[in-house]
Amino acid sequence: MATLVARMPQVQAAVASGDRASLDALFVPGFAELRDQQGVRQFHFHTPGSVSFFRVNQPDTFGDDLSGFRETVVRANATRATVRVIAPIAHDGAHVGTVEFGLSLDDEFPNALVAESGVQIEFRVVPKAGIAAFDSSDSAAVERSLATPTRPAPPSQPKAAADPIRSGRLKRAAGAEDWLEF
Repeated sequence: MATLVARMPQVQAAVASGDRASLDALFVPGFAELRDQQGVRQFHFHTPGSVSFFRVNQPDTFGDDLSGFRETVVRANATRATVRVIAPIAHDGAHVGTVEFGLSLDDEFPNALVAESGVQIEFRVVPKAGIAAFDSSDSAAVERSLATPTRPAPPSQPKAAADPIRSGRLKRAAGAEDWLEF
Protein backbone atom coordinates (compact mmCIF):
# COMPACT_ATOMS: atom_id res chain seq x y z
CA MET A 1 0.00 0.00 0.00
CA ALA A 2 2.80 2.43 0.85
CA THR A 3 4.37 2.07 -2.59
CA LEU A 4 1.00 2.63 -4.28
CA VAL A 5 0.41 5.82 -2.26
CA ALA A 6 4.01 7.02 -2.80
CA ARG A 7 3.51 6.80 -6.59
CA MET A 8 0.37 8.95 -6.65
CA PRO A 9 1.21 12.26 -8.39
CA GLN A 10 -1.08 14.28 -6.09
CA VAL A 11 0.69 12.77 -3.03
CA GLN A 12 4.11 13.51 -4.49
CA ALA A 13 3.15 17.14 -5.17
CA ALA A 14 1.54 17.60 -1.73
CA VAL A 15 4.53 16.23 0.17
CA ALA A 16 6.98 18.21 -1.98
CA SER A 17 5.12 21.47 -1.35
CA GLY A 18 4.39 20.82 2.35
CA ASP A 19 0.64 20.70 1.70
CA ARG A 20 -0.89 18.79 4.62
CA ALA A 21 -4.38 19.99 3.69
CA SER A 22 -4.27 18.09 0.40
CA LEU A 23 -3.18 14.88 2.15
CA ASP A 24 -5.94 15.41 4.69
CA ALA A 25 -8.55 15.81 1.93
CA LEU A 26 -7.25 12.74 0.07
CA PHE A 27 -7.00 10.28 2.92
CA VAL A 28 -8.67 11.31 6.20
CA PRO A 29 -12.27 10.85 4.95
CA GLY A 30 -11.64 7.17 4.11
CA PHE A 31 -9.29 6.28 6.94
CA ALA A 32 -11.98 5.08 9.37
CA GLU A 33 -13.11 2.46 6.87
CA LEU A 34 -9.51 1.40 6.18
CA ARG A 35 -8.93 1.11 9.95
CA ASP A 36 -12.15 -0.76 10.69
CA GLN A 37 -12.17 -3.13 7.71
CA GLN A 38 -8.46 -3.68 7.05
CA GLY A 39 -6.91 -3.20 10.48
CA VAL A 40 -4.71 -0.28 9.43
CA ARG A 41 -3.80 1.69 12.54
CA GLN A 42 -1.10 3.97 11.20
CA PHE A 43 -0.82 5.89 7.93
CA HIS A 44 2.08 8.31 8.25
CA PHE A 45 4.12 10.62 6.01
CA HIS A 46 7.67 11.69 6.94
CA THR A 47 10.08 14.34 5.68
CA PRO A 48 13.49 13.38 4.23
CA GLY A 49 14.95 14.32 7.63
CA SER A 50 12.69 11.72 9.34
CA VAL A 51 10.37 14.26 10.93
CA SER A 52 6.67 13.47 11.12
CA PHE A 53 4.97 15.39 8.31
CA PHE A 54 1.38 14.12 8.39
CA ARG A 55 -0.38 11.31 10.25
CA VAL A 56 -3.61 10.37 8.53
CA ASN A 57 -4.60 8.57 11.74
CA GLN A 58 -3.78 11.68 13.86
CA PRO A 59 -3.88 14.73 11.56
CA ASP A 60 -3.18 17.26 14.32
CA THR A 61 0.01 15.53 15.51
CA PHE A 62 3.08 16.32 13.41
CA GLY A 63 6.53 17.88 13.57
CA ASP A 64 8.11 15.37 15.96
CA ASP A 65 11.62 14.15 15.13
CA LEU A 66 11.55 10.40 14.59
CA SER A 67 15.25 10.00 13.79
CA GLY A 68 16.26 9.02 17.31
CA PHE A 69 14.02 5.98 17.57
CA ARG A 70 12.62 5.06 14.13
CA GLU A 71 15.60 3.49 12.41
CA THR A 72 13.48 2.13 9.56
CA VAL A 73 12.25 5.63 8.70
CA VAL A 74 15.82 6.94 8.75
CA ARG A 75 17.00 4.02 6.58
CA ALA A 76 14.17 4.43 4.05
CA ASN A 77 14.98 8.13 3.72
CA ALA A 78 18.74 7.55 3.51
CA THR A 79 18.53 4.78 0.93
CA ARG A 80 15.47 6.14 -0.87
CA ALA A 81 14.27 2.55 -1.04
CA THR A 82 11.37 0.68 0.47
CA VAL A 83 12.19 -0.62 3.95
CA ARG A 84 9.58 -3.00 5.37
CA VAL A 85 6.32 -1.00 5.13
CA ILE A 86 7.91 2.39 4.43
CA ALA A 87 8.16 3.61 0.83
CA PRO A 88 10.10 6.60 -0.53
CA ILE A 89 8.27 9.46 -2.22
CA ALA A 90 9.87 11.32 -5.13
CA HIS A 91 8.69 14.42 -6.98
CA ASP A 92 10.31 15.69 -10.18
CA GLY A 93 13.25 13.37 -9.56
CA ALA A 94 13.91 14.59 -6.01
CA HIS A 95 13.40 12.59 -2.81
CA VAL A 96 10.72 14.41 -0.78
CA GLY A 97 9.97 11.95 2.04
CA THR A 98 8.44 8.59 2.91
CA VAL A 99 5.06 7.06 3.71
CA GLU A 100 4.20 4.07 5.88
CA PHE A 101 1.28 1.94 6.90
CA GLY A 102 1.05 0.06 10.17
CA LEU A 103 -1.29 -2.71 11.24
CA SER A 104 -2.46 -3.42 14.74
CA LEU A 105 -0.97 -6.59 16.19
CA ASP A 106 -3.76 -7.16 18.67
CA ASP A 107 -5.68 -10.44 18.89
CA GLU A 108 -7.55 -9.78 15.65
CA PHE A 109 -4.39 -9.84 13.51
CA PRO A 110 -3.06 -13.31 14.37
CA ASN A 111 -6.58 -14.75 14.56
CA ALA A 112 -7.24 -13.55 11.02
CA LEU A 113 -4.02 -15.24 9.87
CA VAL A 114 -5.12 -18.64 11.16
CA ALA A 115 -8.85 -18.38 10.48
CA GLU A 116 -10.10 -21.42 8.58
CA SER A 117 -6.54 -22.67 8.02
CA GLY A 118 -6.31 -25.39 10.65
CA VAL A 119 -2.84 -24.25 11.68
CA GLN A 120 -1.37 -22.71 14.79
CA ILE A 121 1.04 -19.81 14.83
CA GLU A 122 3.23 -18.25 17.45
CA PHE A 123 4.57 -14.71 17.41
CA ARG A 124 7.70 -13.66 19.20
CA VAL A 125 9.03 -10.16 19.55
CA VAL A 126 12.70 -10.23 18.65
CA PRO A 127 14.83 -7.36 19.95
CA LYS A 128 16.82 -5.41 17.38
CA ALA A 129 20.00 -6.74 18.97
CA GLY A 130 18.87 -10.26 18.06
CA ILE A 131 18.83 -13.46 20.04
CA ALA A 132 21.73 -12.30 22.24
CA ALA A 133 19.38 -9.74 23.84
CA PHE A 134 17.06 -12.48 25.14
CA ASP A 135 17.29 -13.14 28.86
CA SER A 136 15.71 -16.23 30.39
CA SER A 137 15.47 -14.56 33.82
CA ASP A 138 13.28 -11.73 32.56
CA SER A 139 9.72 -12.21 33.79
CA ALA A 140 8.20 -9.80 31.28
CA ALA A 141 7.66 -12.59 28.77
CA VAL A 142 6.11 -11.86 25.42
CA GLU A 143 4.80 -15.06 23.91
CA ARG A 144 1.47 -15.90 22.39
CA SER A 145 0.27 -19.19 20.98
CA LEU A 146 -3.04 -19.20 19.20
CA ALA A 147 -5.29 -22.08 18.43
CA THR A 148 -7.62 -22.18 15.50
CA PRO A 149 -11.36 -22.45 16.18
CA THR A 150 -11.27 -26.07 14.99
CA ARG A 151 -8.11 -27.19 16.78
CA PRO A 152 -7.31 -26.38 20.39
CA ALA A 153 -3.85 -25.36 21.50
CA PRO A 154 -1.64 -28.22 22.63
CA PRO A 155 -1.22 -28.60 26.38
CA SER A 156 1.56 -26.54 27.88
CA GLN A 157 4.79 -28.41 28.28
CA PRO A 158 7.69 -27.48 30.53
CA LYS A 159 10.21 -25.37 28.70
CA ALA A 160 13.94 -25.44 29.21
CA ALA A 161 14.93 -22.39 31.22
CA ALA A 162 18.38 -22.38 29.62
CA ASP A 163 16.92 -21.75 26.17
CA PRO A 164 15.51 -18.20 26.02
CA ILE A 165 13.58 -18.89 22.84
CA ARG A 166 11.84 -21.96 24.28
CA SER A 167 11.26 -20.26 27.60
CA GLY A 168 9.60 -17.37 25.81
CA ARG A 169 11.16 -14.89 28.18
CA LEU A 170 12.41 -11.81 26.47
CA LYS A 171 14.39 -8.87 27.69
CA ARG A 172 14.06 -5.91 25.40
CA ALA A 173 17.40 -4.38 24.61
CA ALA A 174 17.68 -0.67 25.33
CA GLY A 175 16.59 1.29 22.27
CA ALA A 176 15.43 -1.84 20.48
CA GLU A 177 13.06 -1.45 17.58
CA ASP A 178 10.85 -4.52 17.82
CA TRP A 179 9.83 -6.49 14.75
CA LEU A 180 8.12 -9.72 14.03
CA GLU A 181 9.95 -12.61 12.46
CA PHE A 182 7.95 -15.30 10.67
